Amino acid sequence: MANAVESRFQPRGIEENQDGTDEIDLRFYEVSLDRPTGIEFATDLSLKYVYVMEVKDNSPAQLSVTPVLVGDQLVAVNDEECIGMPFAQVADLLGKNPSVPLKFRFFRGSKQELLTAVGISLKGANRLMKRQVGREDYVATTAEVIVINPDGQEVTYEARAGANLRDSLIENGVQ
Repeated sequence: MANAVESRFQPRGIEENQDGTDEIDLRFYEVSLDRPTGIEFATDLSLKYVYVMEVKDNSPAQLSVTPVLVGDQLVAVNDEECIGMPFAQVADLLGKNPSVPLKFRFFRGSKQELLTAVGISLKGANRLMKRQVGREDYVATTAEVIVINPDGQEVTYEARAGANLRDSLIENGVQ
């Protein structure tokens, strides 16, 4: 198990069932991985919900006791929760202390399932976005992406809601 440090299931919360027993949500799990981890991350169009886009073959992420899978939602990096955190801040967390293994908390499920599991509804997330935009009737269907080419020219593209940002950029010839 080259480069894998440790892995264990780590529920975010424990809820009490009607019969008084505890229920653990096993969709949450933690892994500690040496760098490079072998994980390529992506985000939704809001750039605030980070998920696993690719796991490299024979990487620490793939060889971990609990392998990281494509589609897993990133919940925390080194115990710092990052649900809804701008991707630039998540990237900063990933870059801290490069000689130290990274401790990740992931959720195995969709963004909607994650938000439900942590008690945030998509309506609540949309309400927050509406407050930021300043319109109650606002529902994002596209995002404007501004790219600065190597020659310094600024080019604007439009990406559909729910689209993979990387794929949209490639479709528009951005490499």
